[in-house]
Amino acid sequence: SILYRQQLNGPWDSFSQWQLPDRLIWVAIGAGLITLFDNTPLRTVGINLLIFFGVVYCAQGFSIFVFFMDKWNPPRFFKAVLYITVIFQSFGTALLLTLGISSVWLNYRALGKKDDTEESDE
Repeated sequence: SILYRQQLNGPWDSFSQWQLPDRLIWVAIGAGLITLFDNTPLRTVGINLLIFFGVVYCAQGFSIFVFFMDKWNPPRFFKAVLYITVIFQSFGTALLLTLGISSVWLNYRALGKKDDTEESDE
């Protein structure tokens, strides 16, 4: 984009660092439980909430995918093919959704990093 070419920072952080609040997963879990009710208007609300949170957690999974693409820095053509494949294939969106939801419990971006608060035993 123009901001990166001009070496300027935008008013937003990098998308690869975007993350939802961890407590929001409980609303999605509650919506899943609401869908277990029989034919009630509340079930419709639960289904609509699940669709909404599916899209939102898919976006979080995509931000994790972007993080790893930035970290591994594959060739531009290969990166474009991976982006297109993940977005347009149903398996890819299921993978993004799984990444987004599981990142609540497994912080993929911090795996392998040393904690700054740990003291060395040396």
